[in-house]
Amino acid sequence: MNSLPEPHPLDFDWRFTPHTIEKFVEMVDKEEGILAVGTPSVARRFHQLGRDVALVDRQPIHFVDNHSQIQIDSDAPRISGYKTAIVDPPWYPEHALTWMSWAANCVGLNGLIFASVWPPDTRPTGEREFANIFEWLESWSTVSIANFKPRYELPLFEAEAYNSSFEQGLSTSPRLGRLLKIRVRFLPEVPPLNGKKKKWLRFVFNDYQLALRVRPNDFSDPMIKPVSGIESWQWPYVSRRAPGRDSIDVWSSRNEVAVAGGTKSIAEALRQAALAKDHNTFEAALSAVPAIAEWKIPRPPFRRVFEWEHRQ
Repeated sequence: MNSLPEPHPLDFDWRFTPHTIEKFVEMVDKEEGILAVGTPSVARRFHQLGRDVALVDRQPIHFVDNHSQIQIDSDAPRISGYKTAIVDPPWYPEHALTWMSWAANCVGLNGLIFASVWPPDTRPTGEREFANIFEWLESWSTVSIANFKPRYELPLFEAEAYNSSFEQGLSTSPRLGRLLKIRVRFLPEVPPLNGKKKKWLRFVFNDYQLALRVRPNDFSDPMIKPVSGIESWQWPYVSRRAPGRDSIDVWSSRNEVAVAGGTKSIAEALRQAALAKDHNTFEAALSAVPAIAEWKIPRPPFRRVFEWEHRQ
């Protein structure tokens, strides 16, 4: 049976519960297809049911035939042919603005969007941000808050954060969304996601995911060390507001993190480790950065290894 890679915090990958997935299936007429934007669990269910679905998600492994590995931004190519979209952007205003307006331009005038956004008390500024988003939506759509509240499963990285946390407020997520029903009246401009995009290499070992931020012209000796203020490799947070988050260079789906140097050499070491057929060869491949061998990376023989990249 094919298995999904573990959710990774860089992807803001909280996955819907089975009950929530079935509710989304019920919301869409059986004769109608959907555009699933950042909602691979919904796309998989539609695919299993033999219903027309197009998935848009930058992660490459989702087991959905019609899958566009697109990173949503103002210049992302539009996907046509669908009048309904189910959208689950990262729970931050800039992502909500870009993802919902991009989906609106895909489904077109009179198209319907269901979008899950953050609930009250997610963060101190959350309600003000939601009010601004709602007002913006009213300028180009007919929008309402649905009675149904999407629920999310507990990802492994959040469980690891909670178990090692000394600041619980930044170590848990609500896992209960607020669902918007949006009927498009005018096509909005798609704002770009601002900020300098950094290159991340992603390595999949079986289901374990490892992300490495590759710094340009980083030809120093390979090295990893704990993030300042954190005594172990375990990151005790899930919130983007966590102190020191921007310094993370290596990040796993088990919420192990490190600051790194010589990232090009580390990337090559990981590639060699992925080729290893036995434990000794694996350890030898990582000998340049032995500390990373302390992480929960599976050992060979592997049933799946995979490398991909994105900018974030």
